[in-house]
Amino acid sequence: RLEGLKGYRLIRELGRGGMSSVYLAEDNKTEKEVAIKVLDMDTIEDDRMIERFIREYSMLSSINNIHVAGILDQTFTDKYAYIIMERFQGGDLTSRIRKGIEAKDALNYLAQIADGLADVHREGIVHRDLKPGNIMFRLDDTLAILDFGLAQIEDDDMDLTKHGEVYGTPSYVSPEQARGKRVDLRSDIYSTGIIFYQMLTRKKPYRADNPMAMFYKHVHAEVPQFPVEYEQYQPLLEKMLAKSADERFQNADELAKALKDYD
Repeated sequence: RLEGLKGYRLIRELGRGGMSSVYLAEDNKTEKEVAIKVLDMDTIEDDRMIERFIREYSMLSSINNIHVAGILDQTFTDKYAYIIMERFQGGDLTSRIRKGIEAKDALNYLAQIADGLADVHREGIVHRDLKPGNIMFRLDDTLAILDFGLAQIEDDDMDLTKHGEVYGTPSYVSPEQARGKRVDLRSDIYSTGIIFYQMLTRKKPYRADNPMAMFYKHVHAEVPQFPVEYEQYQPLLEKMLAKSADERFQNADELAKALKDYD
C-alpha cells in the first residue's frame, strides 16, 4: 500500500530508477492494468527533481500521439507524488535489441520514434534521455516514448539544469549535451541515431570505461560505420549522428521524410 493512492490496487513493482519507482496496478473502476510512477518526496534532496516530476505530467498531457506514452492522471500526498500512465505489455526496445532486430523492423521502429518525437518537438519539448529502455511496446507492436523526467522546454526561462551539468544516459547523449550546454530538439535526433545503430548491430557505437571518456567520444570520435550488410543506411546514420547539430536532421519531420526513401 502507498499512502493516499486511492482507486487502484497495487500488484507488483515493475522497476526502480534514480528518482522514482514504477508499479503495476489495477484501476478499481475499469479493472484495467495501469503503470504508476511514484516519487518518494522524503528521499529527494534536490527540489528540482520534484519540479521535473510535476512538469513531466503537464508536458505529456498536452500530447496526443500513439507513439508517446499515454498519461492518465497525477496526484499528490504529503509523502508521495504519483503519475498514472498506460501499461505496456510488450516489453522495451532493449530486450528486442538483445534478441536481434531485422532491418525492416528497425526502420519501422525508427519511423514510429520519429513520428512520436515530431509531436513532442512541436510542443517545444526536448526529451534529453532517449534510449532503448525508454521506448516501450504494446501487444500490437506499436511503440511509445516514455520517461520525460529529464525533459526540458525550449526557450523556457525556468531551466532546471544548471550550466555545465550533464543530464542523460552517457551512451546516448549528444555532443552538445556531453559538453554540458543547453540543448535543443536536434539533440534527440542524435540520441535516436545511436538507438538506430544499436538496433541493427546489437551494440552501442562507442565504448568507454567511465562517463567522462564516453562524453569525449561523443564529441570527438568518428561517426561509426555500419557493417557492409547495412551500408545503404550509412548516409541516414551520418545525418543523425553529425557532431554539429546544424548538420543533422533539423527536426523529426525531416527524419521521417528521409525514411520514406527506404520503404
